[in-house]
Amino acid sequence: MSGEESRGVSRSTLKYLAAFAMLLDHIAHLFLPELSPLYFCFRFIGRLTAPIMCFFLAEGYYYTRSKSGYQLRLMLFALLSQFPYIFAFSHGKKWTDIGFSMIFTLLCSFLLLLTYDTVKSFRTKIALTALLLFASSLSDWSVIAPFWVLFFWKYRGDMRKKITAFCIVAAAFPVMDMVFLIANGYPWYRELWQFGVFTAVPLLISYHGAKGKSGMFHKWFFYVFYPLHLLVLGFISRIFG
Repeated sequence: MSGEESRGVSRSTLKYLAAFAMLLDHIAHLFLPELSPLYFCFRFIGRLTAPIMCFFLAEGYYYTRSKSGYQLRLMLFALLSQFPYIFAFSHGKKWTDIGFSMIFTLLCSFLLLLTYDTVKSFRTKIALTALLLFASSLSDWSVIAPFWVLFFWKYRGDMRKKITAFCIVAAAFPVMDMVFLIANGYPWYRELWQFGVFTAVPLLISYHGAKGKSGMFHKWFFYVFYPLHLLVLGFISRIFG
């Protein structure tokens, strides 16, 4: 590890931070009263997760020795995570109203990168992009996450452009959210915790390529943690909800 890397935040540290932030976000979503200070705090912190996941998907696409293997892995865990996702968030709702999990969004994002990286025909590229964005609209962090992944990959090596593109896309998310709230008769400030996505900026800037902890546990932790924590929270919400 170089001296520059040792001064930055490692990949494993960011991934564990993303997992912790996601846990807080889902605890707030399932168990805490809306508009309470703790709810706001947990959901604000929880906005860290998606940008970090998108960032490392773009990094993983660049570094992987087998894009087909990476794609298959995402497909497998998208399938494995769907029932836990519905189980956790469908309590008191129709499962058809829940949509697909964030892993499905990441799969769409990976396929978007594959499209831009390998498809030569402009028309085909546009058609596939539209199809993948539509598919992602059925899942968590729809449309926003694929654009993050695309820009993280496109501007790899240029942190200034990468962060600028991230912030432009990120700003659209809470703004659209406020428009939706106002249009449906809710206070515009109800979900200001969405601005928590910008707390990812200093963390991403501080990453200098250091892998951090390695080994099978650390490689597969997030893939296993995602569906597992949803199952646990789903059981708790049904027992005490």
